[in-house]
Amino acid sequence: MPRLADISRYLGDHAPDLGLADDSSLPYDSRLQFWRLFNRSWIGVISRNWLVAGGGTTCAQGPTSLTRRQLEEMAELVISLSDSVQRYGLVDYEMGVWEERILYGMS
Repeated sequence: MPRLADISRYLGDHAPDLGLADDSSLPYDSRLQFWRLFNRSWIGVISRNWLVAGGGTTCAQGPTSLTRRQLEEMAELVISLSDSVQRYGLVDYEMGVWEERILYGMS
């Protein structure tokens, strides 16, 4: 989670610098592949940990297990990231943060 969180924070601050916010920098296919991998990473982390949670305090077991509070903090990070990149039209489209899909996994 820490690496995904760090990448997400960085992305929220630097999406245009990375060429992910417009059509003039990186090729479409490269940007699309990045966003798909990024979003699938989020969905994987959320589903692996949250769905196992039930009503408990620890959501999954193992060295990468996250507590319910950590998952709630991750949800807040997804919302914050979405707020940061929304001005570039990068929320809930194929290209951008799949905020609804990611947060749906936590409901």
